[in-house]
Parts: sequence; C-alpha cells; structure tokens
Amino acid sequence: MLVDSHQYQLLLGCGHSSLPLKYLGLPLGAKFKDLSVWNLILERMERRLASWKRMYLSKGGKVTLIKSSLSSLPTYFLSLLPLPGKVAKRMKKLHRDFLWNEIGGESKIHLVNWAKFCKPLQVGGLGIRRLGSFNFVLLGKWMWRYGMETDVLWRRVIEAKYGNIWGSWYMKKRYIRSGWLNFSKLLVYDVDDGTRVKFWKHVWCGDCTLQEAFPKLYCLSRSKDSSVVEVMGWFDRRVHWNVQFRHPPQDWEEEAFDRFMGLVYSSKVRGFGPDKVCWKPARNRGFEVRGYYSSFYPTNPISFPWRMIWHSKIKFHFFIPLCSPKSILLFPVIP
Repeated sequence: MLVDSHQYQLLLGCGHSSLPLKYLGLPLGAKFKDLSVWNLILERMERRLASWKRMYLSKGGKVTLIKSSLSSLPTYFLSLLPLPGKVAKRMKKLHRDFLWNEIGGESKIHLVNWAKFCKPLQVGGLGIRRLGSFNFVLLGKWMWRYGMETDVLWRRVIEAKYGNIWGSWYMKKRYIRSGWLNFSKLLVYDVDDGTRVKFWKHVWCGDCTLQEAFPKLYCLSRSKDSSVVEVMGWFDRRVHWNVQFRHPPQDWEEEAFDRFMGLVYSSKVRGFGPDKVCWKPARNRGFEVRGYYSSFYPTNPISFPWRMIWHSKIKFHFFIPLCSPKSILLFPVIP
C-alpha cells in the first residue's frame, strides 16, 4: 500500500519541508560556496555596526565593537564552512567603514593599512582578527579531530567517501585538505608501533624532520619513504635502527652521521600500540585555536613595547603604529 508524504507527516508528527533548509543554524542542501548562505551573517553584522553608533563611540569603543562582531556573529559559520572571498571583502569593508567614516557615511582617510590593525597586540596591531586566517584556523580544528577521533561515525563516512593520505592522518580530498601542508608543520608524532609515522618526513625525533636536520644523509638514504617500523628492530628489549645508505659515511660525513645516530637512539619509542599525534605549540594540552592563530604572527619581544603601552598607568584604548614601533599615534584615556 502506497502512503503519501502527508500521511507520513501525520503518522510521525513531523513537519514537511524541502531542500535547501536550515538545520542546526546551517543551510542544509545548499552549496557551501553559495554567497546567499552568508546573507544572514552580513545583515546581522550591518545592524551591529550601524552608522548611528559612530556618534556615541570613541575609536577604542569602535574597535571593541568590531572585535565583538567578529567573535560572536560569524564564528559558527567560519568553523564549518570556507569563507568566500567576496564575503570576506564585504565584512572587511564594513569594519573599515565603521572605524573611519563619518556618521553620514562620508569617507575619511584611512591612516593605517587594515592589515596592520589585524596583527596581534604583541607585534603592534590592535588584535582584530583577520577573517581569512581566522577561518583557516577554525577549520584546522577538523583536521586535528580527523587524526585523533579515528572511530567516530563522521570520520568513517568521510574516509569511506574520499580515502586517506598515507598514515590516515587526513583525507585525500584536495579542497578539504588545502591547509594540511601548513597545519602539519605544527604536529609532532609519538611513535609507538611506528606504522603510521614516516622515518624521514615526520617530526618524531627532535624539533624538525630528519630530512630537514640531515639533508645530505637523506640524499644518501636507500629508503626515503620508509615508515619508522620498517627501519626499527628489537633485540634484548632494546631498539636497534637499521637505516640503509647507498655507501658508508665518508670522512667529511662522519660528524653528521654520528649526530644522526645519537639523535635517533636518544628517541623514545615503545614498539607497540597505535602511533599518536601531538600539537607542537601545546603538547600537553592538544590543539588550540588561539595557538594556531598566533603561529601566523611570530613575535619578537624586543620589536614593539606593547606591555609598556597596554599595562601603563595611563590606559590607551586606541593606538596606531604609523610606520615603525618608534612612531605611534596614541589616544589616551585617563581614568
């Protein structure tokens, strides 16, 4: 007996709709590159940064409101969807116009390039998040979870559909793993059985890969793509390394060879159990969005006196580094 959709609806007590629709606040059935997906976020951001608010806010207040709009409105979407370039430009224009323009929308000269504002406080910026980098970092959370949560359903579905790269640390689909190259530079591997870790090309022994630390020895290696387990052996409960080279080390290569063997034999491997991945900036705590974002802006503690500015007795709610750390335009607020 055929039952139409209306009878199913009455039987199950559920509503009826068609794709695309919203599910958990996200568009279901719509293309992730569709600009209309972001219309709701843009409308909310325009209301949050309405031009009439410029009359009641100082420069510092405007910066605070811009930061608030970035941390609350688009974060959910940015953590799940790649941000289209046109949407990023529109959001950037909203922030810049709100900071610099007059109440009626009249344009004013932008004293500083927006990229300088988006730098962290430690390097002379105002700590406003750069949308492209922030989106990249939030999506990095899924790359981390993919390598860690090997038995969850969503991971198995993606693995079955797209397949994995070597070691099953991430998927093969190109546009999804577009950030893997930079992301993988912040990973360190704990070797247990050694089946999922490359001997030369993964960071498991020291602060960088053995390929980077010993490039000449890598060129002499007979097995450049070997996993750790393929060159690892055990005798009397002690690990022994059987790394094959094209010829014995020459006199001028002995120093590098000795350092290489000393580093490898000083590493800790258990020989059993699954290999693990660790987050290099915070190895004990695991992946952190803040730490990943900070990696895009390496700091030099002597280049900019940010502690002297922000932790002084006179509170500066806004400052502009015009061209160098010695040339700064300050707007003080004395309590």
